Amino acid sequence: MDNLFKLCILIFVSYFSGAIPTGFLVGKIFFGKDIRQEGSKNTGATNVFRVFGPLPGITVLVIDVLKGFLPVFFIPEMLFPLGTLGTPVLAGLACVAGHNWTVFLDFKGGKGVATSLGVFLALAPLQTLLAAAVFAAVLGVSGYVSLGSMTAGVALSVLLWTSSAFPAIKLAGTTIMRISDVRPEIKIIGTIIALLVFYTHRTNIKRLLEGKENRLWRKK
Repeated sequence: MDNLFKLCILIFVSYFSGAIPTGFLVGKIFFGKDIRQEGSKNTGATNVFRVFGPLPGITVLVIDVLKGFLPVFFIPEMLFPLGTLGTPVLAGLACVAGHNWTVFLDFKGGKGVATSLGVFLALAPLQTLLAAAVFAAVLGVSGYVSLGSMTAGVALSVLLWTSSAFPAIKLAGTTIMRISDVRPEIKIIGTIIALLVFYTHRTNIKRLLEGKENRLWRKK
């Protein structure tokens, strides 16, 4: 199979994986409501959590993460078994683009945070887990998912670019993983995704500055 054709398949499958409108489907199938008309009008897990409850919200979150993880982790290896530089990154970008601008909802979708999490769990798992810890800390202190998401995006980008400063992880004297083993294209996509997260949260930034942003839970 020609490599260009394989690349087209890679981008096509990754885009449509990301484009699955999970929040919209959960709202329609299980509650008979269009999530785009409820709460913040967003199709992401946070709005589903607020409108329909924790279980639907967590379900959407997990599926949206898998939408990014599975194509990046499996499809490039299936199509390019010897490995081709950049193919996982292209798959990741296609997944996020599919989620943010889904063909199934007139090219309007979520904000890409959960799907980006899945993408980077496949590309740079240790840095991603550290960034997720930053997200959890900011969310726990502030209650703002948007602030946690943007902070985590910045943290991930910084971690990717500074990975060479981390020591290798060893087990019984044998190196099992070098955190510094991050390809340049992954560092670049990390910065692009971080900027994209800020772009998709531009209305949240305005509400944060005005003191009108909604918390995930109400303050007591």
